[in-house]
Amino acid sequence: MNRTLILIVLSLFSVPVLSISIEGTWQEDKEKTSRWNSENGRVSDSHLANMEKILGNLFVTYKNGRMCQYSKPYEVFNDGNVKSIKAYIPEYADYNVLAGNESGFVIRTVYTEGAENITMHIFESENSMYGVVLSTEDYGYPGSRIYFKKVEPVKWESVCEY
Repeated sequence: MNRTLILIVLSLFSVPVLSISIEGTWQEDKEKTSRWNSENGRVSDSHLANMEKILGNLFVTYKNGRMCQYSKPYEVFNDGNVKSIKAYIPEYADYNVLAGNESGFVIRTVYTEGAENITMHIFESENSMYGVVLSTEDYGYPGSRIYFKKVEPVKWESVCEY
């Protein structure tokens, strides 16, 4: 990992965050993600079309230093075929805020199996954000941006347990 890049980013986020909180449940924002990527992204039209088939089903909950990501069951329509996707088992991680200001946070996330990420969460409002991963993970969509919107906690069989 490029430590110089991380130090530069951290220096940009040196003022404590007072008005915006990462805590809560966030859902992929399909509409905003599709709009931004069609206007600004560096992904092909076919890749964007494939992204749109699955967007909006991922949820991430941040609470008291613990993160949990999970999906709801959904269907993918492709070339006249329908494929049912089951909710996947929640994935847990510990997180800590490395730095933050009124624009967002830099967060270090350590997953249960030991993998870790450093992510910059940039807020457009207290209910809308997107992430920029500073480690090797890029959400599988190089040159694109995934937006999240704050939602009420969801309840179904794969909900996070703290």
